[in-house]
Amino acid sequence: MAAIITNDYRLYNAKQFVESIKEPFAGNDANANTHHYVFIGRPQSWSNDNAPPTPVDTIELQFDVYKDMIAMKRVYNTDVAHVVPREDWVSGTVYDEYNHKVSSTNPAYSGATSLFLSNFYVMTNDYKVYKCLFNNNNGASTTKPTSTSTDPVTYADGYIWKYMYTISVEDVVKFVTPEFMPVFIDSTVRSAARDGSIDVIKITYAGSTYASTPSVQIIGDGASAAATVNMSGSTVANVSISNRGNGYHVANVVVSGGNPAANATASAVISPPGGHGYNAVDELGAYYVMVNSRLTYAEGSGDFPAVNDFRRIGMLVDPQNYSDNTRASANTLTAVWALTTSNTSAAFAVDEVITGNVSGAKARVLSTTDPVVGGAANTRIIQPLSDTLTNQLDFQVGDYITGANSGSVGYVTNLVSPEAKPHSGSVIYVDNRRPVSRHPDQAESIHIVIEF
Repeated sequence: MAAIITNDYRLYNAKQFVESIKEPFAGNDANANTHHYVFIGRPQSWSNDNAPPTPVDTIELQFDVYKDMIAMKRVYNTDVAHVVPREDWVSGTVYDEYNHKVSSTNPAYSGATSLFLSNFYVMTNDYKVYKCLFNNNNGASTTKPTSTSTDPVTYADGYIWKYMYTISVEDVVKFVTPEFMPVFIDSTVRSAARDGSIDVIKITYAGSTYASTPSVQIIGDGASAAATVNMSGSTVANVSISNRGNGYHVANVVVSGGNPAANATASAVISPPGGHGYNAVDELGAYYVMVNSRLTYAEGSGDFPAVNDFRRIGMLVDPQNYSDNTRASANTLTAVWALTTSNTSAAFAVDEVITGNVSGAKARVLSTTDPVVGGAANTRIIQPLSDTLTNQLDFQVGDYITGANSGSVGYVTNLVSPEAKPHSGSVIYVDNRRPVSRHPDQAESIHIVIEF
C-alpha cells in the first residue's frame, strides 16, 4: 500500500502547537488550555563542555531534566511564530518560482523535488517578504522587489514577484535569525487574494515558423482567465495574462491559429488554495515554529541567577506550583531550593558542594550573596546532586554547613522551597548546549525551533 503524510498534516500540527500557546491569552484561559514554559538548567559541566551529549528520548531524561533545572519562564502569545528557512534576496541569484506541480518528476530549477524545499521566496534587506511567481525562464534576479501592491509585479529583470508581508522591527528582533525568518499573514494582502487564479502561463514549446500571431485559450473548471501571445520572430516568446480569472483547480492551455509548422504548447500555473497571499503560513510551508524567550539580568527577583552558567534549555507544559499543586501561571518560577544562613564566615563559592554537618545533606551552590551584618546570607542550591552516590538528604534548620572549596561555614536559619513542583508537567523539548555564562548586565535571547 502506497501512502504519504502530506505537508498539510505537518502544517496542521504546527498550527495546533501555536494555537495551544496563544489560547490562554485570548480571554479564555480555561482548564483545557495549556501553559508553556521555557527552562534553563545544568550549571555543572558536561564531561566535555565542547561536545555536549545528544539528549536521548527516555523516561530517564525526564527525571534528569528536573534534577538540573534552575528556573523557567512562561511563553506568551507574542513569543511564538511560524518560521521558514531564511532566504535573503541577493542580486545575481537564480530563484525558483512557484509552481503547483513541483515534484520528483517536475523538479524546481534548483533541483528541489518539493515546493517547500525550493528557494521560491525571499526576504529583502528592509524585511519585506516576496514570493517568486516567474523567474524569467531561469534567469538571474538583479532587481530587488520593493512594491507592496496586492497584485503581482513584473520587474526590469523579468521576474514576477508577489508581495506577502513585512516583518515589524519588534518581530525582526525576536524571530529573525541567521537560519530562520518569521511568517505572518497580512490582512490587506489576504483580502485581495484571488482563489484559483492563473498568474503565469509557462511556454513549454515555442512552436515554429508562425505566419501570424496565434491565440490562446484557457480551458478548465474556473472562469474568466484570459491571455495573449507575444511573438519573437516566428516563434512564441511568452504569454501575457490579461485576466487572472478565479476558481481554477484544473486548467489546460491551448495555443491555436497562426498557421505554424508546429504548434506551441504551454501550461498554466494555478495559485494555491485561497490565492497568492491568502495564507502565507500555508503558502511558504511554515511547518517550523519558533519560540523566543528573553532572559533579562537576574529576572524574577533572582529566579534566573546572573552569576552562573547553564548548559540545557527546554520547554515544558503545565508545570505545577510547589505550594499547592495547582497549575503554574506566574511569569517566572525558580526550580531550586534556597537557604538562609547566619554567622556565615564568607560567601560560599559558586558551583562548590556544601554539606550539612547535622543532616548529612549535600548540594551544589547555584548562587549566593555576600554575608551582611550578623553573617546572614542567601544561597540558592541544586539538590539532589546529579553526580553523588549517596542517598538524598534534606537540609534542616540549625544545620551547620561547610563549603568544600571556600571553607566557608554558616548555620541554616531558613529553608525556602522551589516555586515549581519537581517532576510536574510534561517536558516536550530538550537541548543540551555548550555553557552559556550569565552576568548581571547581560540578557539572553533563547530561540527554540521545532519542526513538525
